[in-house]
Amino acid sequence: MRLLLSLALLCSLSSQVLAGNDTHTYPGTLMAGQEQTAKEEAIEKVVQQVKADYAAINEKKLNLKILKIEEGTMAQDCGTTASATIYNATGSRPEKIERWLAGDATEELTEYYYKAGTLFFIYRKQVYYPPTTGAEAVEAELRIYLDKGKPVKYISSQGDTYQTMDFKAEVNEGNALYKVNTKEQLLEVICPAEK
Repeated sequence: MRLLLSLALLCSLSSQVLAGNDTHTYPGTLMAGQEQTAKEEAIEKVVQQVKADYAAINEKKLNLKILKIEEGTMAQDCGTTASATIYNATGSRPEKIERWLAGDATEELTEYYYKAGTLFFIYRKQVYYPPTTGAEAVEAELRIYLDKGKPVKYISSQGDTYQTMDFKAEVNEGNALYKVNTKEQLLEVICPAEK
């Protein structure tokens, strides 16, 4: 009888382990699934804070300064026209910067959002206008959520096409634009001179 009870208990424990149920959780340790869930929850908390900060900035009445680079000013392969719209409260650093760039058959708008001088969100919308008569424009969107200036999550309208990217170029551009005050500085950020 004891043997049957022991066997039944062992089978019960084995089925729980095979089903992914941990029957023993020791203090200070987490299973891989629990670690993943905790990481996902932390990222989702960051995303919710980013969304709240994004909404707060877009609800404000901010001053704006527009820097425009005319067609033909930039080097070849670096677009043809660009502008940056810098949004800030009176006497403060930027809270939002919109960078617009147009080239042959493409247009790109990238918005950078800052809190206390730290980049926390990047939104990019690209539009491609095919040269074929009657063809519809193709749009793509990308949202990059950052925590302490580092990307933690992205959402792309194109699916997982950015899976292996670290978004270093986008983050570097956002940080460089934060310091821009003149057209010349904007040109250097958008289309850096060959070094």
